[in-house]
Amino acid sequence: MIAFFSSSPEIPAMIMALSAIIGHVTSSFYQTPIVFGAKSVMIPGYLFCVSLHLYTAIHLLLEPNSNFWLINTFLVLSIYVWCRVFYFIFTVFGIFKDNLYSASILAAGVLIFPSVLGLAGNLFFILFVLGYNVLYKLIMNPSAAEWISWTKESQRQTLIDEDAKELWISNHLSINSDEVDDQTVAAAVFAQLDTDKTGSLDKDELRTLWHEWQVPDSFINTFIARNTNFNEFTFDEFYNKIWQIKSVKQRLKKENVKLECLSQGKNISNTEKCQLIFEQIDIDRSGYIDGFELKTLLLEWGLPSNEVDEYMEKYDDNKDLKISFEEFFKMRPIWSFAYSDIILAK
Repeated sequence: MIAFFSSSPEIPAMIMALSAIIGHVTSSFYQTPIVFGAKSVMIPGYLFCVSLHLYTAIHLLLEPNSNFWLINTFLVLSIYVWCRVFYFIFTVFGIFKDNLYSASILAAGVLIFPSVLGLAGNLFFILFVLGYNVLYKLIMNPSAAEWISWTKESQRQTLIDEDAKELWISNHLSINSDEVDDQTVAAAVFAQLDTDKTGSLDKDELRTLWHEWQVPDSFINTFIARNTNFNEFTFDEFYNKIWQIKSVKQRLKKENVKLECLSQGKNISNTEKCQLIFEQIDIDRSGYIDGFELKTLLLEWGLPSNEVDEYMEKYDDNKDLKISFEEFFKMRPIWSFAYSDIILAK
């Protein structure tokens, strides 16, 4: 609007540069640590892109009459548009399903970088990503579980990193988790953690285990606060309250037939979609969803957990701090997005 009504080309160019430097660059740097996708590529990729945007914007601020820097500043910003274009294309054609977000960002970057930096633009980018990972390995000295979490594709934050969990099981137990049932694996993990052989686990032992499984601190603290009456957990409590907590998508592996039926059906009712999600969020199978279980889902999406209280207050009609299926059905933004996200991932 300022550019349209301004008689001087310098003013809108300077406003554009300042908007990039003060607004977009600072907010992007702030959000870089929580990007989705494979962090080993996405974090250095974002840093490279945002730094390039800062570089072009500073030049535009110093040379507001330069069409060259004006176009370059715009081109770098357009990477975010091209990311969505490639995301749509890859989704339609069913390619890069296991690395959809990272592939979309990378494709957008390699399309634009040569336009700004010349033919060597992508070479600069590749060297930057490789150098960043070498420094990360040398300085941070990540454990095997942390390296898996760093390099694997993750569209959304998950409660338990299943790869880190499987690595822990293979390193600490002499059983093949694929050859025995789920409860047997849980019993073996419990026995391994119960070092003093008291038949129970305390919260510190649980916290240590979850840290090794890359569980976010916000979830651990919420769980501990929710179970203040439990200083120690017997195996039954461990199995029902802790072991059963998995990501929604992970729990849906047990629902393959049902999910396949729903995803292939042409006329799936909203009730069926909502019921599928409700059953997976209801961890303890109580027939109700409490704030903790709703926070479990929101955390997996990477959303602020404080939104739980707002949802509970708005939709908990009888104010009993429990959400029935009928009340959950009114939370269409939650179950509709969860269902679409799960179906798209298949």
